[in-house]
Amino acid sequence: MAVNQPLHRLAVITALLASGGALAHGYISSPEARNTLCKNGGNIGCGAIQWEPQSLEAPSGFPDGGPADGEIAAAGHAQFAELNAQTSDRWTKRSVSAGPIDISWTFTANHVTRNWRYYLTRQDWDPNQPISRNSFDLTPFCVIDGGMVQPPKQMTHSCTLPERTGYQLILGVWEVGDTPNSFYNLIDARFQEGDLPPLTWSQSGTIYPSLDLRTGDKAMTRVFDANGERPDLQTVLTVTSDEQGLKNNWAQALASQINAEQSQIRAGPAGQWRQLQPRLRPEPHLSEGR
Repeated sequence: MAVNQPLHRLAVITALLASGGALAHGYISSPEARNTLCKNGGNIGCGAIQWEPQSLEAPSGFPDGGPADGEIAAAGHAQFAELNAQTSDRWTKRSVSAGPIDISWTFTANHVTRNWRYYLTRQDWDPNQPISRNSFDLTPFCVIDGGMVQPPKQMTHSCTLPERTGYQLILGVWEVGDTPNSFYNLIDARFQEGDLPPLTWSQSGTIYPSLDLRTGDKAMTRVFDANGERPDLQTVLTVTSDEQGLKNNWAQALASQINAEQSQIRAGPAGQWRQLQPRLRPEPHLSEGR
């Protein structure tokens, strides 16, 4: 996606969130699904799904079965109906490109698995209409055999994303092997366009690691421009070990994750934006793409 308008006066705040309790089932953690971004704060006005993004379970059999048209995002659950709202600007989008893509799941109850399937919207789908089967190319662009075994708690699938432009949806279906159900997660994706102009960078904020964190804690950026907060530019790091939680280590990990996920923000040592390789010292700074 070409950057048509520069960001002005970006302010970036790093917020720390304590870890919550155990969850159940699973969700797409990268690129974050709509429900995952509700959990992380990247989407707002989500309702109850923010507390249980792992619970989008419905009967298997998509596209012949599964959740009804208009209810695919919420997997047919009335208590998660906020997810079914669909306009071109309702949800935060993650940047993707045609070609190789890694899609990661986090499982909090890792059921025996039959397969995972991934579907992509048609180029001519209408993002301002309820999501239906007609929105998608119903031939999955990627199928991963589950082998009827339990996956690990985290798993990444390497797929090849077809050509598209603009705003598209990726539907991930995790078909469980020991129940008649599947889990349905939607990724709101924006395809990057080719031949982007080179970006110049200006410093706009600082990651200041003032304390050590514990396993499961979160460090989150909040990004603002002249019009207010930009949740689409947010990055959330979940600390995976007490060693990573040491203040210099989580700052480096957060900077690395920002650089991996964002195209308009970079983090690294001040004055070295061309390299953009986070180091422990000096403290990582945040820069704004223009």
